[in-house]
Amino acid sequence: MKGTIMRSKSLNLGHVALKDKRIVLLLKGITAAVPVQYIYLHNNFLAGKAVQEMLIMIPFKQVRILNELTPLLNIVFNGHTELNYRVFHVHEVEQALLGVVCFFTMPP
Repeated sequence: MKGTIMRSKSLNLGHVALKDKRIVLLLKGITAAVPVQYIYLHNNFLAGKAVQEMLIMIPFKQVRILNELTPLLNIVFNGHTELNYRVFHVHEVEQALLGVVCFFTMPP
């Protein structure tokens, strides 16, 4: 997948973001703090301004309540004000992509 930085702790070495040492250190911090299955990096356009955002996908079997991860991720992202993040369960994203769930929408 072109936009995927990481899948099940395996880095997509071809991703251009991995040339940035801050991103690599951030990925190490994320994977040390939470059980990640996928991480996507994309540009989200808010009020005409591009903001980089990480979409962090978590397996439901390992974490049922995503809000429990917020304090950990806030610590990891401390000092990375140029990046936003959002956390989702993998099965919710997969169902949304199949058209089964209407409430989840991926940004363009």
